Parts: sequence; C-alpha cells; structure tokens
Amino acid sequence: MFENHNQESNIYLLGDEMEIYLYNVLFRWGHIVVGIAWIGLLYYFNFVQTEYVKVADPDAKSDVMKKLAPNALWWFRWAAFLTFLTGLYLLYVQERAITTSITLGSLMGIIMMLNVWGIIWRNQKIVIGLKEGDAVAAGAKAGLASRTNTLLSLPMLYFMVSSAHGGTASYPKSYLLIDQSAAGGPIAGYLGYDFWIVVIAVLLIELNAIYGKMFPVIASVRSVITSSFIFTIVFSGLVFSAHGQNCSIHTCHCSLTVLRICHLSRCLFSRCYCIVCNNNYRQDYIHR
Repeated sequence: MFENHNQESNIYLLGDEMEIYLYNVLFRWGHIVVGIAWIGLLYYFNFVQTEYVKVADPDAKSDVMKKLAPNALWWFRWAAFLTFLTGLYLLYVQERAITTSITLGSLMGIIMMLNVWGIIWRNQKIVIGLKEGDAVAAGAKAGLASRTNTLLSLPMLYFMVSSAHGGTASYPKSYLLIDQSAAGGPIAGYLGYDFWIVVIAVLLIELNAIYGKMFPVIASVRSVITSSFIFTIVFSGLVFSAHGQNCSIHTCHCSLTVLRICHLSRCLFSRCYCIVCNNNYRQDYIHR
C-alpha cells in the first residue's frame, strides 16, 4: 500500500515538474522568440528600410511599398501581439515574483505594442496604399511612433533581462513589487520615487509619439540609438541607486529562494514571502 502511495506521489511530483517546465521554460522561450522577431523587424524598419527608401529611385521605392513592406508589416505587428500575449501569461504565472524591473519593462513593452497597432499599422496602411488618406502625414505619424519604439526598446530590454537574470538574489533593484498575504489578498509593494520618475518619463515620451513631433534626438539612426542608450543608463541608474542602499539578503529555510529585503522605512510590505515554499517573514522581523 505504501509503495502504491509513493508511486502516486511521484506521479504528482512529475506532473508538477512538467507544469513548471511548461510555464517557466516553454512560454519564456516562446516569449523570447516572438520578441526577437518583433524588435528585429523594428530595427530593420528604422535602420534599413527607412534609410533605403529615402535615397531609392521612384520605381524601387514603389516596389518596396507594394511587395516588401506589407509582408514585413504583417510579421511585425503579429510578432508584437504575440510578444504581448506570452508576456502577459508569464506575468500571470509569476504573480509573486513581479519586480520593479519587470513592471517597468512590461510598461514600456505594452506601450510599444499599442504604438504598433494603434499608430504605426493604422498609418502604414495609408502609406502602402491599403487605405485612402494623406500618405505624407500618415508616414510622419508612423515614423514618429516607430522612432519612439526604438527609443524605448533598449530600456525595455534592459529591465526585462535584469529582472529575469539579475534576480532578487544578486541585483539590488529586483525587489518583490507585488506580494500576497496569507489569505491570498494583495499587499501593496515598494514603489519609490525612482519608479515614478521612470514611469512619468516614459508616459511623456509616449505623449510626444501621439501628439508631438520628431525631435532631433530621435530623428536620425545615430541619434535614436544614442538616446536609447542614454535613457537606459539614466533609468537603470535611478532604480539601482534608489534601491541599492539599506538592503540585505535573507535566505528562506527551504534554501531555494534568496530574497533581497529593503530596510527603508518607506517600504510598504507588511509581509515578505518566499515564492517557492510560501513561508512568510513579518515586517517587524526583517525591517529592523
């Protein structure tokens, strides 16, 4: 009887391991694959096709707009949408591991996806002749949104990667942002001034993409790449410096999870959880 019970337990454990593998490996892999396709095409449009069209003769330009652009735009917009869907699912299954980094990266990614469908594709349909309208004005709107996405792409990728590979164990800024109480209810996370500065900056950049104009800092390929690197350094520096002080590492008894806990008095956690075994640590024990 005990042997049968052990066999059933092993089957359940194997099922749990397969479920974890499906969530943490396959969906993450899929998210990366479609993300590479999306951002790769974003860079192609900004760094290659747009620059080529500027100097191409009329016949070559017409050929690009009729044959190449529609196909590339199809892959571009659907890769963006699938990146969004797979990312949303990963956020759902990692409910207790949502960090400041992944929140900022997700915010930029969602804005970029909305730009693809709400501004770029809507106006590109006019540019390539699928819809009637002012092709010059539509091209300018699509170009501004595309340059904005390029500007946000490096900070977005930085925060995405640092959240997954910097980890709560090794990178000061990757604190648990959203946690769960023992009863399953949400607890407010630590949202410092650095988080809101980055959010406001990103929203202002997006407002310019919708209502503004093409500024020199993003007008050329060189300028938008340089500006994107600068924003990455500034944004990451803000988050790192604000969260890098007065923090310690706390290892859960299960020896599987290392949590970096903030000691700042403004930290809003009432409980901090191990995301593996759900063991909770009271604030008055950790924050002293």
